[in-house]
Amino acid sequence: MTDIFQEVDEEIRRDRMMVLWRRYGAYIVAIAVLLIGAVAAYEGWQAWQRRQAAADAASFAAAERLARDSKPAEAAAAFQKLAAEGTVGYRALAGLRAAGSYAEAGDQAQAVALYERLAGDSSVPARYRELASLMAAYQRMDEADPAELRRRLEPLAADGPWRHVARELLALAVLRSGDRAGAEKALTEVADDPAAPAGSRARAAELLAALKAGQ
Repeated sequence: MTDIFQEVDEEIRRDRMMVLWRRYGAYIVAIAVLLIGAVAAYEGWQAWQRRQAAADAASFAAAERLARDSKPAEAAAAFQKLAAEGTVGYRALAGLRAAGSYAEAGDQAQAVALYERLAGDSSVPARYRELASLMAAYQRMDEADPAELRRRLEPLAADGPWRHVARELLALAVLRSGDRAGAEKALTEVADDPAAPAGSRARAAELLAALKAGQ
């Protein structure tokens, strides 16, 4: 009889954690979209300023307009064409934006496939490969094995330009696995890190408070 009550209690805790994940997981995609947008703007502007690959710059700008006009499918196709045919400076960036547009259009499988391809392409700059790996993990957060997600996210969370977002995702992966103590530890590390962006610290603190309130 005790075992039955324990199983019910564990099931209730898992259900609560999934509710928290669904509530707070949306924050992560907003962070990632902003990061990709920032990288896109920076790289696109640099290329334009140097007057390199003017045709690709124009194509990239046209695809961005489609994205801003809420036409994700058309934007994805335009970005993917540039990723396949553009100059080296734009391929990785356009590939990331294509994957993001497919995700926005609801085509998760295509988005994940593109992210995975970029993450495994040694010709792509390291920071883009890492971002692609991070976004692939995010896209699969609801269905992938939490242990697999942790293996992918832990190296990204240890160091690099995306470490703060990776640590937030890692905390959510730990939470999804049902490891409340591990999730609280991971969230506390984010919330208490003075080097982390204020938004990351605030989200971690809020989710940590919600977890503790649900005990």
